[in-house]
Amino acid sequence: MQRQISNSDRGLPGNFAGRMGAVLAMTGLFLLSACDTQPSVTENQLTDPGLDGVPPELTTVTIQPDGLVALGQTVRIDIVASEALMTPIVYINDVRADVSGSINEWRAVREMTEVDPVGPITFSIVYEDISGETGQVVLSTTNGSAAEYCAEDCPTDDLGPLEGKWKLEPVDGAGVGPAPGDISWW
Repeated sequence: MQRQISNSDRGLPGNFAGRMGAVLAMTGLFLLSACDTQPSVTENQLTDPGLDGVPPELTTVTIQPDGLVALGQTVRIDIVASEALMTPIVYINDVRADVSGSINEWRAVREMTEVDPVGPITFSIVYEDISGETGQVVLSTTNGSAAEYCAEDCPTDDLGPLEGKWKLEPVDGAGVGPAPGDISWW
């Protein structure tokens, strides 16, 4: 038996070209693998993008109902922001409210109880955008709406001293003036 070193029908130049091609291919692979300095997709050690530098703002803040609130009634604060927010933290009369919503529209609700003080209902809103920038704490509405807790002593809708039968007594003339009996204005 004889040992066979080459099995190419192309002769020595074909055998050399085949081996040289394999050496070049291996060299190229080694060079490409050595140049790869980026982390692979499976390595999740990516850096945090950080704050975006733009603090969010609340463009609309309203309170419902606008007026008197009785014991057991719900107070709602509607919030619209200039950009997407994480869930805001809202306190109504120093008690944390339930907050729902998404992106830039949120609402906070809380039922008034007997432990709430009678008088104006206060609130505070603490919020941040999705990059972590915090906005200024909000303590008032943007449209002037306000609510007042009256517990069980809420006034009723009756007219009080104005109710009853009214009639205009015949006089020389009816009118309006700066003093009783003076009709100089009308």
